[in-house]
Amino acid sequence: MRQPFKAFAVACALALAGCTAKDAALVPADLEQFESTAKVASLWHTNLDANARISGIGPFKSGRVYSRPMFGSGNYSRFYLAIDGDRLFAATRKGSIYALDKNSGATLWHRKIDGDLSAGVSFNSGQLFVATLKGEVLALSADDGKTLWSHKVSTEVIAPPASNGSEVLVSAIDGRLFAVDAKTGERLWNYDHPQPLLTFRAQAKPWVEDRQAFVAFDNGQLLSFGTREGELRWSVRVSQPQGITELERAVDLDASPVVSGPFVLAAGANGRVVAVAKGSGKITWAEDASVFNDLSVSDDTLVYVDENSHLHARTVTAGRELWVSKKLHRRGVSAPAIVGDYVAAVDDSNYLHLLNVASGEFAARRSLLGNGYQSPMLVENDVLYVMSDNGALSAYRVAAK
Repeated sequence: MRQPFKAFAVACALALAGCTAKDAALVPADLEQFESTAKVASLWHTNLDANARISGIGPFKSGRVYSRPMFGSGNYSRFYLAIDGDRLFAATRKGSIYALDKNSGATLWHRKIDGDLSAGVSFNSGQLFVATLKGEVLALSADDGKTLWSHKVSTEVIAPPASNGSEVLVSAIDGRLFAVDAKTGERLWNYDHPQPLLTFRAQAKPWVEDRQAFVAFDNGQLLSFGTREGELRWSVRVSQPQGITELERAVDLDASPVVSGPFVLAAGANGRVVAVAKGSGKITWAEDASVFNDLSVSDDTLVYVDENSHLHARTVTAGRELWVSKKLHRRGVSAPAIVGDYVAAVDDSNYLHLLNVASGEFAARRSLLGNGYQSPMLVENDVLYVMSDNGALSAYRVAAK
């Protein structure tokens, strides 16, 4: 009787060991010490009105999409920053839109709209574009914040509208794409794309270049449209659903596509990072990855963060791996940004990390003043603009020591 008991005990020990190893893989990495080779100097800081954090799982109002928050975050709204000359534009969930002096952080004008914002801000040709929880798209004057027009789409929009100065493209969370005349707000066309049963509550921002748009959808497809007439130019599958459960089969393309030279770069959950020829839609290279946050590109370098908060650097032209850093494992890293010779990344403990873009080694680290950083950072030359989920907006200069 002892032998079976011994075998049972060994099996239990192995099972426990397996669970322990699995649990250990979910534990965030401790921050390692290193010798700084770069510095992050604070230029200015200002507090905008508080930006609410929302969490929860439930059906979307349209009834077409069931959604859940992004991994590692209770805040599904990613408010972008925009810049024009010496003006920096920002929007917050509480309905506030700001124009600030990018050099000092001083407020140039402030506009408060009725209701909550769910997406913004983007800029083109003297206009700012934002969207509300009720699916209202607004065009504002960049000079004073005056409303130029408004347009109602099917449902909530949680990615900033994108414009080429003639047309404005809007991706709604129910899978519908709308094109609006940038001057009048008149609807030009719309496209209805099939949605999977389960999607993550995040949305990719369309990329508009001249009269061609690149739009990522939650079923893992990247499509290209003509912006004026809405003709479909090509369609490519970035990620293919696999697995048994709806969660395993989720292939949302929530990272906004990025154009770099002749390529469109796209990525999604449980799928791949791909480089697509923007003229033909043919995939040039692809690598397996699960990506939820926006990509960052500079020259021939692409940087992205996967679902485990591992940072990856690849060449744009060939997809060749430059380095992978696992030092921020499971630390909830949001969208990275390349600033000069460094990669900037913020974790969910509100630490800003700088890594050397050539090697992936740590170069600097500092604690930020806000709480939660899901909004993509904005880079201009050697200055990094960072906005937190609770409305803390800061500017930092990055340089070698």
